[in-house]
Amino acid sequence: MGLQDIRQAAITRLETLLAGSGYKELHHVFDVEKNTDRVLAKGYGVRWGEGVTGRGPTRKVPIDARLTVIFTNSVESRYDDDIAPNIDALYGDIDTVIASFFNDTFLGIPDKIRGIRSVNLAPPELMKSNTVVKIEVSFVVDLTINISYS
Repeated sequence: MGLQDIRQAAITRLETLLAGSGYKELHHVFDVEKNTDRVLAKGYGVRWGEGVTGRGPTRKVPIDARLTVIFTNSVESRYDDDIAPNIDALYGDIDTVIASFFNDTFLGIPDKIRGIRSVNLAPPELMKSNTVVKIEVSFVVDLTINISYS
C-alpha cells in the first residue's frame, strides 16, 4: 500500500460523502479546465502535492504530504456579486468533507496514515470565462512508507 492507495481511500471517502448530490469525479486533476462542462458543473477530484520528510520510526520513510481535494461548481450568473450562492453551496460540502477527514484522520488505513495535521482552504477561483468556480482544500497527511533492507 502506497501513495496511490491513500489517494484512492480519499476518493472513496468523497464518493460516500457526496453520494446522491450530483457530483462527478474530475478526470483531469492537474489541469482542471480540461474536464468537460458536464463534469465541471459539480465535480471533485484528489491529487497529491508537495511532501517533505517528517519524523518517524526506523524502517519506514515518514512523509508529511499535501493531499488536495478539488471542488468545482457551475456559476449561473455573469456578475461577480451573484456568484456567492454557488460558492456558499460548495462551502457546505467542503465543511462536510473537512469534518469527515478530521473525524477519521486515518481514512480507514491506519497502517499507512498516522494522521492529518492541518487543512488549508484556498480562495475561490473562477475559470472557463467565469462559468465555473473552483475551490481547493489541502490536507497535510502524516504518512509512512515501509522500506526493507536487502
